[in-house]
Amino acid sequence: MQTSSAKPTLTKWTMEQLARRGIVTPEAVDPQPWRNGLGTTRVIHESLAWRLSLAEIRGTLSFSLFPGMERILVLVSDAPLTLTIDGELRRLTRGRMVRFPGEAAVLPTPASSGATVLNLMTARSIAEPIASPLCIGDGLEVPPSETRIVGILAGELRWNDIPLPVGTVLLPSTRHRTLAGEGEAIELRVQPVSEAD
Repeated sequence: MQTSSAKPTLTKWTMEQLARRGIVTPEAVDPQPWRNGLGTTRVIHESLAWRLSLAEIRGTLSFSLFPGMERILVLVSDAPLTLTIDGELRRLTRGRMVRFPGEAAVLPTPASSGATVLNLMTARSIAEPIASPLCIGDGLEVPPSETRIVGILAGELRWNDIPLPVGTVLLPSTRHRTLAGEGEAIELRVQPVSEAD
């Protein structure tokens, strides 16, 4: 099973083909500095209601603050990650998630190899972030949805015979998409506050 250390090589044309289907690979997005300048991230989607990024954590560097936002962080890489969130320790392994407010003081302690995390943030007054793990045994059907996001965490998953690297994200789309293969993923949803429980 492919882990985060195995990365299929994709051409620029292939990445563009995927992007037209709402499938974004990490290599298709240029890295940019964190808001506080201490790390780098790849912003996959950004709107008034929500923001999704794939962040690299290299060392014990304080997270940026995002007042008014709710955050769900999912560990994508293999090595464990410890977070100190407002003084409370939380240990994550691949696929595990943690939710916290954007105002929280967060200090990560990654392994020496660093860590990669999928980071969903929603504007608290507009949307509610929801996450649940997916174990994919024989492909995955992703129907059209305005709120559903799927992030690939491990395995050998393909769309139209194109291998999808770990960290690939299927954004909300009006298209029906079918993935072949097996692996692990995370399903994220951006639920409007008026519809949330």
